[in-house]
Amino acid sequence: MAESVIDNAIDASHLLPPSKRSISDKKRKGVFYTPDTAAQLLASWSISRATDTILEPSFGGCGFLDAVINRLNELQSRTPHHQIIGSDVDIAAFDYLAELLGDEPTEKHFKYKDFLSVTPADFPIQEVDTVIGNPPYVSWHNMLPSQRTSASKVTLPDGSTLNNKGSLWTFFVAHSLHFLKAGGRMAWILPGSFIYADYAAPLRAIISEQFSRSLAVMLEQRIFVSEGTEESSIILLCEGYKPSPLLEEQQQPMRLVLSSTLDDLQNTVASWADREVVGFEWDQQANRLLVPGAVMQVYDDLCHSPTFTRLGALVKIRIGLVTGDNSFFVLKRSQAQGLNLPARALRPIVARQAHFRGLQVTEEDLQQLADDDVRCLLLNTNPYRDTRKPTSLNSYLKSYSIEDIKVNRTFAKRNPWYQIAQETTPDGFFSCMNWHGPVLVLNPADTTCTNTVYRVQFQNNLFDAPEIRKHVAVVLQSTFSQLSAELSGRSYGSGALKLEPSEAARIALLLPTNDANAAEAFTQIDVHLRAGEVTEARRCADLFLVQQGLITMEDITILESGLRILRNIRRGSRRPAADY
Repeated sequence: MAESVIDNAIDASHLLPPSKRSISDKKRKGVFYTPDTAAQLLASWSISRATDTILEPSFGGCGFLDAVINRLNELQSRTPHHQIIGSDVDIAAFDYLAELLGDEPTEKHFKYKDFLSVTPADFPIQEVDTVIGNPPYVSWHNMLPSQRTSASKVTLPDGSTLNNKGSLWTFFVAHSLHFLKAGGRMAWILPGSFIYADYAAPLRAIISEQFSRSLAVMLEQRIFVSEGTEESSIILLCEGYKPSPLLEEQQQPMRLVLSSTLDDLQNTVASWADREVVGFEWDQQANRLLVPGAVMQVYDDLCHSPTFTRLGALVKIRIGLVTGDNSFFVLKRSQAQGLNLPARALRPIVARQAHFRGLQVTEEDLQQLADDDVRCLLLNTNPYRDTRKPTSLNSYLKSYSIEDIKVNRTFAKRNPWYQIAQETTPDGFFSCMNWHGPVLVLNPADTTCTNTVYRVQFQNNLFDAPEIRKHVAVVLQSTFSQLSAELSGRSYGSGALKLEPSEAARIALLLPTNDANAAEAFTQIDVHLRAGEVTEARRCADLFLVQQGLITMEDITILESGLRILRNIRRGSRRPAADY
């Protein structure tokens, strides 16, 4: 759906029908076919006249095209097949197209090309009334070279370019604007990153500036489950396109609304079509608009408390060690023993977030990881920098192919390629991808971590005392701070909470005075987290803050309702029985 013909020539998987393709192949290519109900709903809204012309930039399984033809027939169009243009690079898509259109000529209207490489001049219809579709969801990192080349040439109507770290769908939406008539409409199914991603900000801005009305519907129901992904969805409706930006006084902020199911979405779209006021003006952090005003009032009041601070004022958060190839540099104990590697060349390391069990990582935790024979030993050649390396170590390093060394960008930055810089031992660790919520894990074991986890360094000597550091770890587990994390972060993939270092730094805390004793609360929370009792851990943190006079139980009850809402939205249908 989003590859050049050249790339397809060396990838036979595109010849398989969608039902036969593996889930991993679909995810790699961003190929998720739209449910018929959603396609028909968007076609009904976006096509209002029998003479409307329509662009579907990546028609794939033809679900949208089928819905478009049904809608045109409903409006008694005489030539529905001749009012549609589209493109795709999946040869199987043209088999579906032939089934849908029969003997109708298609070559002029439907191009076997990457949409980002075509222009309006390539089609008999050079301006359309409606753009409709579900573009491919492929990150910049996973794009093929040809896709990156095409994407880098895409411009917005004002001539500016998009962030070249964006996902492929952003370039599809931007490029489609060049095909749209003045007064035209767009209807898209986009990933949740439309709401949260910084790289999507220019696109959100241009939509607000160049459409008279726009609505982003956050759909709580996961509509692509049958396609093998729990990706969250945004329904984007735009109307009244202006090729040049509207005057500032004419611009209306995009509106944001939550719909729980496709049935609920149908009611939302109907209200929007009737020009009713739907949702909220999107003039602030998106997640703030999705919780009741009473929740945000309590939250904002606490943010003006004398004990309020941000996590970033207390700690620096950085990614963990970048090895270049964790499968080679992070070993199991049985592997190290089988290779006869010396103990001096191995350093304990936490390689996965799941290996953190509580509020601290201890020597006993590291020993347990080794006993469980998981990857927890970092190959560390630094002790041999000025001395001769043992034969077993040399043999292992030589087992890495020269060809793979040459193409590894991380290795190219190091001399020698296997010498991993051993940075300052972190004071703690921070979970960057969370199902339940973030955790700050202290580091009495003096270990380190890979880049799947963030390293934490406390900012100044004020936090050298272990008790004060425990304060921070404890209060981060409170309902107040967990809600702040949901407000700061973003839903990722199947519903995990993703926090970039800058987003984690914004998490709000209520920090008690230095003479408060957090040892008991720290121990209790540590025990609860190790037992998987995340709700009980949060209750302990809340009680600690109540005992310090920093929050009331009434405040906690109100904040908890907001936390429940945001976690339900983030997780969609995949909700545990209780962990709010």
